[in-house]
Amino acid sequence: GRVTERTYIRMFSDHNSTFEPWAVVEEMPGTWRLDRPKTASKGVAIGRLAGVRLGEGGPFFLGVIRALAQETDGRIVATVSLFPGKPEAIAVRSGDARLRANAQWAQGLRLPALERLQIPASLVVPGSMALRGRGLEVWEGGPKESTVYEVLEHGADFDRVTVF
Repeated sequence: GRVTERTYIRMFSDHNSTFEPWAVVEEMPGTWRLDRPKTASKGVAIGRLAGVRLGEGGPFFLGVIRALAQETDGRIVATVSLFPGKPEAIAVRSGDARLRANAQWAQGLRLPALERLQIPASLVVPGSMALRGRGLEVWEGGPKESTVYEVLEHGADFDRVTVF
């Protein structure tokens, strides 16, 4: 049972992310339009998650790419809708008994509730992990079981859900 260096590097690269400086074209409440640099190394697609921050030391916000437009000069401008709240990294896995035996912990994000705006707390989990009524386990000092109450949004590679 040893993991080879080659396997370890492949596993690490699956969870690796790239930071690229994109210029802000326009800023609206809850939405940013961003200019994709010509040197961008990662693909971009509608419905994918995006982590966004302004400046070097600013906090990260989580959003989803809603639209892509190619300008007349060849630039690509992405419209990113931000999710409410500051995201917090968590570990999640399927909580259903029939799926739990082979369930691996996966990366997820927790978004806090915003009571003044009547926005419930939510979780962002890998796509097709969460369906209404399905169990989820969240690691909070140990596994804590929850049930998906509502699917707020389906993305290309994620689901945003509320749990109870």
